[in-house]
Amino acid sequence: NMKVLYPEVKIAVQNAWWVTAEKLLPPGTFEVWNGLGHAGEGETSMVLVLHPELVEMKYAKGRVPKDLPENMEIKWLFSELTSNGATGDPTRGTEKKGKMMKEVLVKSVVDFIKKMDAVDWKYELLKDSK
Repeated sequence: NMKVLYPEVKIAVQNAWWVTAEKLLPPGTFEVWNGLGHAGEGETSMVLVLHPELVEMKYAKGRVPKDLPENMEIKWLFSELTSNGATGDPTRGTEKKGKMMKEVLVKSVVDFIKKMDAVDWKYELLKDSK
């Protein structure tokens, strides 16, 4: 545990950025599968902003699993889901969506750091129940 090894260090980790971004963006931003997927709409959009030279949209082709159960996560081999390495729909990825994602994610981290700095990174403890 890093906090045990380095108690003076402040450690915070943003939850899965692709899920966090979807929650922070306006409804309807993503067109397919809430932007999810490996090399799907969200990841492709983000890479179009951060490293556009790595994206060749002419090869974009995805696959969206159908009828996934709610509140359950199925563990697949990736080869069971896709033959080309992508899930979701990378063809829906755009630079505009990537910029929106980057903005809301950076803002959420900055806001969190400001909030924690304001309280010297101390947490309000809950009172013991009686």
